[in-house]
Amino acid sequence: SRQQHWISRWLQGLMDRLPAACPFLVGHTLIFVGATVGGTNVVGSRSCSIYVWLVYVGLLVYASVAILSFFAYIRPLQWLMRSPMIQQFQMLFMHRYKAAVPPPYLYISDGGLIEPLGIFPLLRRRMRRIVVSDAAEDPELTMRCLRDALAICREERLCSFYDPDDPHRDMEFVLQDFSRLGASGFLHLGIRYEPMADGARTPDGELFCLRMRLLPGDAVPVRALLTEDELLGQPPPPGYAPPAPPDPSAGVFEGPRSAYTGACCPSWECGGFLAGRRFPNYGVGNQFLTPLHFANLCGLGAELSRPLVDKMRGRGA
Repeated sequence: SRQQHWISRWLQGLMDRLPAACPFLVGHTLIFVGATVGGTNVVGSRSCSIYVWLVYVGLLVYASVAILSFFAYIRPLQWLMRSPMIQQFQMLFMHRYKAAVPPPYLYISDGGLIEPLGIFPLLRRRMRRIVVSDAAEDPELTMRCLRDALAICREERLCSFYDPDDPHRDMEFVLQDFSRLGASGFLHLGIRYEPMADGARTPDGELFCLRMRLLPGDAVPVRALLTEDELLGQPPPPGYAPPAPPDPSAGVFEGPRSAYTGACCPSWECGGFLAGRRFPNYGVGNQFLTPLHFANLCGLGAELSRPLVDKMRGRGA
């Protein structure tokens, strides 16, 4: 049954982690016994020295386990990698486990630690056309994620990028113009792949980078919630979505979306002193977005994507 299946998984996880938990249990027990002995006797008695030795031995156990965990690639020490506490400890020190055999448990994260756009595996496959959506936290529009991807490609001698309209122009100027003067939501770049090991050259590719941003002069009001009819039809042009009805009692913002804050309720902004970042550059730490925030972010994404979709349709994509 389902309950038996849940119990079996719980027991399996317990048995897997029990060997790695034993050193911590020993350390906890030594410190607990030492604190009990030292706290129930007179200062200066023999029990004080016992207390000191028990605490030192307990701390030594902790330190030994922490140090040995960095050598868990040795087969006799691989059992340490079954401990969630050890794995969190290694993540704190940015330690990368390397061994011929993978550990029994792995923490799977997103690509933000290396290349958050996810285009590098596609470039390794030498794809002809790549579309990427960049919604990373970048309020100053520095295009830092794309810059990191370009740097990784140069380090691995995989490919280089250029402006299809002016291939001789430096990429730094292309990125600066898109950030400051760009009147479009996407950036079109050419990809020149380096020759392969056998000398064969892959045809040039294309990269379409869609960046979440408000275009210059944006004065679109805050839109209303999404409806089923709208989701099943064509997205409305900028400014043609139904506006959000003003309702101060419900905390609905009234005004342009460029001034829309990430607070759940306007009263929490304390007259603007705690407004924080404005739409759409909400911080990663803001995990309290409302359905109205979601609707406006989706609407902005549809507006920015439409010119890209139209261009790719015209190219027979």
